[in-house]
Amino acid sequence: MSPEIQPSPDIDVRVHDASHFEWAITLPLSSKGLRYEIETEFELPFGFVSSASPWERLRAFTRLTGAAPFVDTQNVTVDALRAGVLNIAQTLQSARTGFTRRCLSADLPGSLDAWLEASLITIVQSRTRLIMPSDSDPSQLTKERSLSDEFISVKLLTFLADAREILETSGNAELREVDRRLESTLEEEVRYRRSKGYPLADPEIPLTLEAYVERMGRLKKHFQDVLEFERNTYLLDERVSWWVTSFAALVAGALAFALQLALSKQQSSWSAQWGSGVILFSLIAGISYAAKDRFKEISRAWLTGKVYRFYAQRVVRCRAPNSLQRVQPLVVSAREWCNETTSTRPDPLNPESGASLQVTLVHHIHKGHILPDAALAVEGIHQMKHVFRYDLAVFFPRLRSPLKRIPVFNSVTGRSSFVDAPRRYQIPIHIGLKVEGHARQLAAQIILDRQGLRRVDPVQKMDAQKLNRVPDR
Repeated sequence: MSPEIQPSPDIDVRVHDASHFEWAITLPLSSKGLRYEIETEFELPFGFVSSASPWERLRAFTRLTGAAPFVDTQNVTVDALRAGVLNIAQTLQSARTGFTRRCLSADLPGSLDAWLEASLITIVQSRTRLIMPSDSDPSQLTKERSLSDEFISVKLLTFLADAREILETSGNAELREVDRRLESTLEEEVRYRRSKGYPLADPEIPLTLEAYVERMGRLKKHFQDVLEFERNTYLLDERVSWWVTSFAALVAGALAFALQLALSKQQSSWSAQWGSGVILFSLIAGISYAAKDRFKEISRAWLTGKVYRFYAQRVVRCRAPNSLQRVQPLVVSAREWCNETTSTRPDPLNPESGASLQVTLVHHIHKGHILPDAALAVEGIHQMKHVFRYDLAVFFPRLRSPLKRIPVFNSVTGRSSFVDAPRRYQIPIHIGLKVEGHARQLAAQIILDRQGLRRVDPVQKMDAQKLNRVPDR
């Protein structure tokens, strides 16, 4: 029996679109199960806490990654066919990596050409098996074979263009024959797409470029959906609110009844002094009722705080995609916290001066358990990925103009002038990952302006035995 594959965990931060940034955590799947903890913290300018809950701006996705199940028979389902297409896409990605490595290692032209020929033959044969129609195919499977063919064609075009660009970068004149082989295959694939009526990108016609990119995005989402986990989440307050409120009301009612009973025992002696037992009893009842509501709110807040602190704010359950297994087992069980607070930081210009800056601190914690699932390993899948996406759209209108006019001096002409300089803001983000006693950290700066997110600048990426800061919960 071959040893179990244990890929290394990985952390990545990137810009998703103009208003969303995301951090992705890749984790290994293990037949023995795995416990992990993800802690993310980033700073926003002071005053950027909105009235909405942070959960409304935070979205999360979980999907399988790595190799997908390969399909080489005609009696397949639509989902199995999509999984096989992803396998070919993964093969093309691995081929690109191998081609780059061989070019950089100054491999012999003949050897590289033979390797390229073998890779292309393997891909074409796999493609042919998947898209070959059968007389028993239902209409939806026939349509899926056509979409599979188009998606593989897109990936193949990308691989061929990347390979030619890698050859140009290498500057190795001895690899001209390999370049001609790539060019010939590329032209052949373009003719094939034209014969099938698939969209082609023409650099002279901007509308074709737009249509090609839009089509690529749709195809990618269509096929990657087969590896998406069924992700169920719920805020704990929604589930336990009734029980907590009922328990708090019970405690408050018992305390109020005990107080009312104790005071009523003194009614006879007090009645002689006040002269009216009815008025006094009404006053005692009013005080008890007010105390009951107060006790109810205090006990409810105390219980809710304890539940949040020691258990979770949100509970996550992830089940395997139904395209891979008829029975969807629970793969991930996790608990989450997300809070926005105002904090004070030393002024980075002179921290020792005592000057400080106020910031809005967003703190997210995800503690999970990957349950044993040998079936996924049999399918050849050994990794999963959590993707957390945060929306900053509500903050951009509060930022200043993206350009600021500043003076500059030209040392050659000796003249000064004004230019428009970009006004950018930085969001520092720190991510810590603990997996079975081992830890990894990533720090980065997210760059943005009033028009949206621009880029992510990594600060440091390191392994450590222990995170620098442990959350206080």
